[in-house]
Amino acid sequence: MEEIELSVMMHTAETAQTLQAMLDEFKLQTGIKVNLTCLDWVTARAELNKAALYHHGPDVSEVGSTWVPDLISMDVLSTLPAYEIGEAGNASEYAQACWSTVQMPEDNLPWALPWHAEAYVIHYRKDLLAKAGVDEAKAFRTHADIEATAASLAKIGVPAPVELTLQTDRYGNLHALASWIWAKNGEFLSKDSKRLMLGQPALLQAIKSYFGLLKHASAEGREAMLAKTDTPLFHRGMSAMTFGTIRMAMPEGDIPDEVNKNWGWASLPQPCFIGGSNLVLWKHSRNKRAAFRLLSFLSEPAMLQRSSPAMATLPPRLSALRSEQYTQDPMLKVMGEAIRNGRTYPPLRLWGLVEDKLVAALLSIGAQVLSNPLEAVDEIVEREIETVTHRVEMILSQ
Repeated sequence: MEEIELSVMMHTAETAQTLQAMLDEFKLQTGIKVNLTCLDWVTARAELNKAALYHHGPDVSEVGSTWVPDLISMDVLSTLPAYEIGEAGNASEYAQACWSTVQMPEDNLPWALPWHAEAYVIHYRKDLLAKAGVDEAKAFRTHADIEATAASLAKIGVPAPVELTLQTDRYGNLHALASWIWAKNGEFLSKDSKRLMLGQPALLQAIKSYFGLLKHASAEGREAMLAKTDTPLFHRGMSAMTFGTIRMAMPEGDIPDEVNKNWGWASLPQPCFIGGSNLVLWKHSRNKRAAFRLLSFLSEPAMLQRSSPAMATLPPRLSALRSEQYTQDPMLKVMGEAIRNGRTYPPLRLWGLVEDKLVAALLSIGAQVLSNPLEAVDEIVEREIETVTHRVEMILSQ
């Protein structure tokens, strides 16, 4: 019997169970046994880089969508021609933001397949908006509307009108901020990918507006957002609005009834950031025929609709997003629309390093704004962006 290995990330407790059931079906259909390995997101990149370096490991792997350019540059992946994977290799089958992560601009063939998608959207409290006299339909249309909504919520005593996830989702601030940057027709990097553009006046203003949302927090709210915790304030009933993926709606512990009953969702002003993961076929695979069959199987719309809930994601294929599963549920409908209309970062070989520097800078800005309410947000933002610009451009000059 043919055997191949698939490595995936451990998204939720259901991940392995659901995927194993699917792989058992694949074995019955094809006679190919797939050995499943679940990796931890924290250490997975290092483990997969080791597999790439030593040309030994899984045949097919789930990787973060922003990891693909680095892997392409390492020359460790196999391209995925349409004659091997059928409709799964058709760009028109996928949300544009997701497909844009599987190849470099100069490539004719994809080096990966979009597998799962996630969108950053607004999670909010309907009852608190009503108490503040804010119309849900008008509360989040623009970034200025979000600011006005935060001000109204502060007036009724909400500790954290807008919660920025400084402790509970390190990368969330970068991904949420992207909506403010792109609304200014801005880009994070120059066209030649040699300069960080966040120091431009319009983009600096966008960053100031984003972190300016924190000024509406009370002393209690500021202290709570600074506290080391894995539990968002939203789950504790202390914030009225936050930005997050479907994982925000999957709390690990009990949450107050008034939060559950009044939970609402809305898209960030478009375009918003779309992330997720892709499937890659390693060049070192010794059974590419079986691997191609597995890639096609896992990318079928019906399979995506089964695996996505267990992985706390949404499918990137448009036909799956148009199913009742994703159009009838209020939250999934908002997220599905965001995936269809959102965008992602441009492919860049060194994006992982750049992203880490940006995330650290944004967390520092947030912590300083909360810790020093008397210091102007503008001064903090300008100081930190100047510093991170220097650090990032050193990386980009390599």
